[in-house]
Amino acid sequence: MAKDFVVDMENENFRTGTYLRLEVHDVPFQVVKNFDPRHPILVVGLEEEENVGYMQVRIKRHNWHMKLLKSSDAVTVSAGWRRYLTKPIYAREIDDARHEILEFISEHLHCVAMFWGPPGTRIAVVHGTKEVFRITAKAVVLDPKSHMKIMKRRELEGKPRKILDERTALFKFKSKDIDVAGFEGSPIRTNFRCIWGKVNNKAEKRKGIARCTFEKRIYKSDTFIMPVFVQVGAPRFFEPFDSKMRLRVEQQRRLRVEIIDEEPCSHPDSAVYTMFRI
Repeated sequence: MAKDFVVDMENENFRTGTYLRLEVHDVPFQVVKNFDPRHPILVVGLEEEENVGYMQVRIKRHNWHMKLLKSSDAVTVSAGWRRYLTKPIYAREIDDARHEILEFISEHLHCVAMFWGPPGTRIAVVHGTKEVFRITAKAVVLDPKSHMKIMKRRELEGKPRKILDERTALFKFKSKDIDVAGFEGSPIRTNFRCIWGKVNNKAEKRKGIARCTFEKRIYKSDTFIMPVFVQVGAPRFFEPFDSKMRLRVEQQRRLRVEIIDEEPCSHPDSAVYTMFRI
């Protein structure tokens, strides 16, 4: 038995329940200064949780949380054994391949969120780190292999380059780097008179010029708007929670000095207050 244990030690294999002594280098001095033996440090080395990338989750606001979360606002995420700050964006499904970005999380329904973090973990979301807090949202991680496209509504503006007839014109976008071929059949309208039309095809070899037809007569002075979807990405923001480098809340408490006065005091004697470092 002892011989098998020595062989395992030589092969760097340790049985369950074996006590080990670890030597850790480059530890911040705040961790040693604020170390509390009543709250031990968890040492984990899971290879799949060491990598960081885009996470796709199906999320729903918790019923106990009264406010709505806004896209790109920083939240604290509890994922597996890690806690970190990130900035998710929320979206709703348009079709199988596209999702439209939402300014706020859905109030009662599930939606999709994308953010930067370690993939392959369960998710719980907290909006603040106060002593009295509410779970903000809970989520389930989706398949990371199928990368979703989150789109945002945008309006492209332009002017008529040439009037071909009463209802047909060559339309020129203000942005010249737009590939018109990708917008064939897209709706287009005038800014003030709201005359609708559609993009037929690419008119010239140069980018940004399309042939369009409209339902009524148009003029050279009209300004046109084409609503389109453009792809957006979540901010690459990932900041691990450094709770071991700070004093715990119970360590920051102290007893207030008793106030001796004839008149009634608004605070009871030996009231507990919390001091926070800024």
